[in-house]
Amino acid sequence: MIFKDRNFVTFWVGSFVSGLGDAMFLLALSWMVVRATGSSATLGLLMATMSLPQILFSLMGGVLIDRLDPKHFMMASDAVRLAAMLFLVAVSSSQGMPPIWSLFVVALVFGTMDAGFWPAAAKLKQYLVVPDQYVQSNGSLMVASQTTQIIGPALAGMLAASGHFDVFIALNAATYGVSIACLTFVTAKEKADAPVPAHTASVLSGMTQGIRYVLQTPLLVVTSLAAFVVNACLATVMVAIPLLAHQLHVGSQGFGFMMAALGVGGALGAVVFAVIRLRRPTPRMTLFATGLEGVLFIMLGLA
Repeated sequence: MIFKDRNFVTFWVGSFVSGLGDAMFLLALSWMVVRATGSSATLGLLMATMSLPQILFSLMGGVLIDRLDPKHFMMASDAVRLAAMLFLVAVSSSQGMPPIWSLFVVALVFGTMDAGFWPAAAKLKQYLVVPDQYVQSNGSLMVASQTTQIIGPALAGMLAASGHFDVFIALNAATYGVSIACLTFVTAKEKADAPVPAHTASVLSGMTQGIRYVLQTPLLVVTSLAAFVVNACLATVMVAIPLLAHQLHVGSQGFGFMMAALGVGGALGAVVFAVIRLRRPTPRMTLFATGLEGVLFIMLGLA
């Protein structure tokens, strides 16, 4: 049983608490912009400010993580984001609302840290359990992630009705503190069959090799382009949802439940594919799923 492993449980708790705080804060971040400006352009620019460093530094982050201790990098990333939360508290008004410019600063910091944090988390997960427990550990962490995407937005939507966004900021800062504390007690297991990388090449050379490998693999090229288009479309949806909630006058609670519904859909999808094992997944399956999603969004737009 994976939850009898204290090492994994400690990591799982830290991931759950941190993910819950992120889900709450990201909803509050969007709602603060919508409430203060009501501008789709400002909200879109904020999301772009967070996404751009993720795009620019993700490849570099992956190469760097191969050369660094992933646990220490995750702790450093959490510490930086905790400091960003304290910065927002310091610049917030007496009503608990930080200025718009400060939200852009924090979005830039978050995007930059995420570029290295998630590759580090993916690497550390491989050293938490023995190979026979990989599937079970990944499934447990996915359940935790999907649960935070349901509970976090719904809870944040209800709390945001008070208008005191400094509460969200303080809560998110506390979750990073919990994550750092949990990571402190996590011990990575050594892999007896894992070769020790020499890392004689530079970071730039490693990035170049990665790009060359992708370009020389047609399936990766097509998959990457498809993922780019799908994520670009989903980004517009993430901007549209809070604005739609604002126009429908359902407030932050309605916005929270909309985002929670996305989490429910993700959780149901995870359960379905956990029950139905795809022995030979094909690109056509991905095409069907994304096509169905597109049809549903078209229907929503025409409603």
